[in-house]
Amino acid sequence: MCRIKKIVHTLSFQIISGFIIVCCLSTTLWAYVLNNQMKKVLLENSINANLDQTKQLAYNLESAIDTCAQTALVLTMDKDVQQAFYQQYNASFEKVAALNSAFYSMARHLATTPVIDSIFLYNDESKIIGIEPARNIFIDKELPQELYMEKITYDTPILANTRTLLQKFQYIGSFTTWDFRYSRSVFYNVSQYMTFTWHFPMTQTLSHDIVTVININERRFRSVYESQDDNGSIKYIADRDGIIVSHPNGHLLKQPSLAFTGFLPNDRDGWYNYKTDDNIIQVTYSAIGNYGLYLIKETPIQVILHDVKTVQNLTAILLVIEIIFITVLSSTLVLNLTSPLKQLTQQMKQVARGNFGMTVTNTPNNEIGALNKQFNEMSISIRQLTELNREIEEQKRVSEFQSLQSYINPHFLYNTLYAFRFMATLYNAPKLADGMGSLVNMLRAIYKNKNTSWTTREELGFIQQYADVMNLRYGGGVSTSFNFPDTLMEKHVLKFLLQPLIENAFLYGISPDSGNGKIDVNLKEEQDMLIFDIRDYGQGIPQDKLVILKSEMDAPSFDINEKGLGISNIHKRIRLYYGDMYGIVLISGACGTKVELRIPSFVP
Repeated sequence: MCRIKKIVHTLSFQIISGFIIVCCLSTTLWAYVLNNQMKKVLLENSINANLDQTKQLAYNLESAIDTCAQTALVLTMDKDVQQAFYQQYNASFEKVAALNSAFYSMARHLATTPVIDSIFLYNDESKIIGIEPARNIFIDKELPQELYMEKITYDTPILANTRTLLQKFQYIGSFTTWDFRYSRSVFYNVSQYMTFTWHFPMTQTLSHDIVTVININERRFRSVYESQDDNGSIKYIADRDGIIVSHPNGHLLKQPSLAFTGFLPNDRDGWYNYKTDDNIIQVTYSAIGNYGLYLIKETPIQVILHDVKTVQNLTAILLVIEIIFITVLSSTLVLNLTSPLKQLTQQMKQVARGNFGMTVTNTPNNEIGALNKQFNEMSISIRQLTELNREIEEQKRVSEFQSLQSYINPHFLYNTLYAFRFMATLYNAPKLADGMGSLVNMLRAIYKNKNTSWTTREELGFIQQYADVMNLRYGGGVSTSFNFPDTLMEKHVLKFLLQPLIENAFLYGISPDSGNGKIDVNLKEEQDMLIFDIRDYGQGIPQDKLVILKSEMDAPSFDINEKGLGISNIHKRIRLYYGDMYGIVLISGACGTKVELRIPSFVP
């Protein structure tokens, strides 16, 4: 449990989990928006496509019914049919010939109009002429002996309804073959009809009223609007009362349509949705001409959105793949990102424990890599400063110890040296007396002034006294010149900064044979920098010693074993005190040695 908590609180885990959550949420939101948009587009496209299809099929049905109406009109006006109805015959063979002519005309029209199953014509003299696929019918109600096998009586409601309607071709109901048979004893192939009638009143052309009945075969008529690409949709025909008159499922004929409740009375076409117990149905409808019939198409919403379901499943699969991919990718990227940070954290802990100088090896070429490089520089600098501080403390301890060893009461030294000077004057040794006086002045400057810095004027006085003492030591053959401008006399320098350089000039710039030589000390100011130029004209520093001296100057640590304040230590103290841009520049050759000491120019 503790290990799990530790993992949960790591930066890697938080970044990876946060990245995965953000990606999953954004993908889910995108999928949700896309899903809704697809649903909207599919539903709109489905409405437009289904409504256009319904209108086109309704137009095709209207054309088929118009063809049937034209057939009814032509047959009613056919002279052979009228002659068979109203001609008086002297012999039976004449009657048979007239009927055959009428049946021929009717059969011809029946053959050219496949959706018509049977045709019956009724006149007001109780005569009926009819034709079916398997038989021709002529019935004269007043002559029962002419009833062939069955009779069609005038008592049927078909005629009664038709005579009360307007004089036009119109749908009157859904009937079957049995509705046009008197006897039920004979077997017939029962067909479902969509019955249309047309009442032709007596005119100059017609000597009697005629009612023409056209029975359209529902199965054949259904083939006009049925198709193989419905994909779960159902198309059927209902009348203005919502009663189904044509349907692929014959059991639903003459049943009310449950979807008919959404129709608007004045709309010839349109669409709407209605709910069932387990689904929502999209309904499109269109009127079939002016025949009081409607073509209706029902399409379940789930059928329309079937492709959306497929897309949803595909999106879910892609989401799982995306999560796996994002997990692997983010883990790789985050681990590459946090690995340098983890190493940096470990090394920082080591530095916090005092292990200075620890570095990070993983430094990528980015911001984290730059941070690690800065840490490495800081850690190394801390180690160097720590070592330098340790060396300074060690040098200070050694210096203090040496100071304690060599400590002598300065008053005793002053009195003693003054006594020696007085004796030198008595014995007529003025150079020795002057040298003793210079040494006394030097000791007074060393012991009296406890500050770490003083003016260039005071530094100049000290090195002049020191040069006098050294010249006395070398026999007085050394010529020294000091060129310090008055404008620079109040600038401040570290105490005794030039003394080791003067000592080095005496050491390498004086001829060992004659003891003669020349030393020039100049001071100038350039760009807020004081430059002390100490130059001798001797044989120069030996090359091997010059290499060692320069390497000591470049070394980061102090040489605590170096006697006095050597050139390398002076160089390091200047850089430590003033900064790395200051220090000593040493040039030595066969014509002499030149030393440039550079420090900042300032007056406190």
